[in-house]
Amino acid sequence: MKRATILSLLLSLVIGSCNSYKEDHIVLKPQKQDSSVHVGQGVWMKIPSGYKRADSYEGFQTSNLYSSISVQTTHLSIKKLKKSFDPKTLKKRSMELLELSTVDFGGNDNAIFGVVHDKRKKTIKYLLAVNDGQRTYNIKAFCFHQVMDKYDPRIRESLFSAFIGEHIEKEELFEFAAIEGASKFFYTRDGNYPPESDDGAVVEMETIASLQGILGTGLIQSELQELTGEKRNSVATEFI
Repeated sequence: MKRATILSLLLSLVIGSCNSYKEDHIVLKPQKQDSSVHVGQGVWMKIPSGYKRADSYEGFQTSNLYSSISVQTTHLSIKKLKKSFDPKTLKKRSMELLELSTVDFGGNDNAIFGVVHDKRKKTIKYLLAVNDGQRTYNIKAFCFHQVMDKYDPRIRESLFSAFIGEHIEKEELFEFAAIEGASKFFYTRDGNYPPESDDGAVVEMETIASLQGILGTGLIQSELQELTGEKRNSVATEFI
């Protein structure tokens, strides 16, 4: 009986010590595709349908502001960035670590991928951080947790398509070309629909119905500022 009690206690300690968040090893093979777009700082990515280029930061956002994708660079090491994902520290700030994975970025293992649930702001925050030996590229995204099912697959596919290459100052932007109904918009390189550009590229955007409880303009703007760098954060909160 005593032995059974000790075994039960040991089992409970083992279970209690297990991480409650997902851990994985992600292998990425970065390659610039024809559909890749220069987001900023030399980072090229596939941008999901429904995202448009932001005016005030290097990134893209949905027209309803439910989600954004952006890029920043920092001189902080991956080791220091990883400390910001400490579950106990996050919990004190009403945040929960959902995932923290190591990343092989084209043979470079100096990279991590993390996902955090900000319970206070009701958002899901993503970070793919890659250090190339000179700087760390913080490839970020967020969405409100009410629409996580809709945006999570798109965000992951976009972040995992990242390619670090040539940094260009300007590129050919997409222009508004046509509207269909009251909620579908089309953008092309030449502003014509159907497009007359060589690649015939079309960006289609469609708004979704407002979601009750998350359309506080101040909250959305605050979230965008923190995620995109319009508002500078301390070292301890470089990502979150």
